[in-house]
Amino acid sequence: MPSHRAITVGASLARLRNAISLCCLAVGLSLATQLGVWSMLTFTEIRWTVEGSESDETPLIVGSDAVVGDDQSTTPLDPAQAIRAVASTDTGERTVSVEDVEAAHEARRTLSAYDTTLSFAVHCAKGVGTAGIIAMLPLVMLGVLVGAGAAARGSERLVGAFNLTVVLALLVMPLGGALSLPWDDGALSSYEHMTASVDAYLSGPVSALGPFVFYARYLLLPGACLVGVVLAYLRFASSVEQAIIQGDALRVDPDIEDEASGVIVAAKGSRTANALNRLAEEEHVRNQPQPAAAPVPPRPPRPTAPERSVPTAAPKPEMPRRII
Repeated sequence: MPSHRAITVGASLARLRNAISLCCLAVGLSLATQLGVWSMLTFTEIRWTVEGSESDETPLIVGSDAVVGDDQSTTPLDPAQAIRAVASTDTGERTVSVEDVEAAHEARRTLSAYDTTLSFAVHCAKGVGTAGIIAMLPLVMLGVLVGAGAAARGSERLVGAFNLTVVLALLVMPLGGALSLPWDDGALSSYEHMTASVDAYLSGPVSALGPFVFYARYLLLPGACLVGVVLAYLRFASSVEQAIIQGDALRVDPDIEDEASGVIVAAKGSRTANALNRLAEEEHVRNQPQPAAAPVPPRPPRPTAPERSVPTAAPKPEMPRRII
């Protein structure tokens, strides 16, 4: 069975993963909304409407030398004037320049009803995205502290997700002025700055770097941040999965556990176990206090065997000497 520590760490990281997923979803939707609004403002005319667009053609005024009478008959005013009108190449039309047409078109162009909707969408995206990245940063930091403090598996991925989140926070939040970037806002811009930049770009870039800065600001930067949000979430989620598997790997199937609990252990164990048991017994006996030895009574003297008399030869009797 898993330890209580492993269960607690896995459950804590799982809760953090759910909260971070909501933050990543908020930031991702905000970036996608800004990209969509910028695309519509740049490549379409949805923000503007033209009054009187049905009569866009400029009428031509043609001078006539004829006068319409009451009897619907035309009579020339002067024969000489009629001859000059026929022979002349002047048609009497009034020519209109391209600048006059564009000026008249701009004068009739006004903001459409979609402008308010787009402004509301961009403001909501900026607020929600900024709040999401601000809440995401301490949550990932807390995940690193929990995982690294418990020495859980996948802690290196937690650290990688935290590093990526710090970079995202610097790019998404309005820190352009502090980082000496060509813009003041971050990846999430305000609607006023966006429309001003779009109008300035459509009217004509001032320098050669104008298009590059424009597309890098409103296309590359939000797109890169969107990819970074996805990568940060995937790294954090994979590390949490490894930390949860660490506790589940110690779990035993209940059927196997019940079957193993009914096995009778043999009386004779392995050689290693027996050797360890003998050493433990000897150490136990050696450490026990030895009782005082009882006095030993003196041993009785050992009976000695009687000495055996060795028979000796009888002395020979002296023979009497003969007197001479």
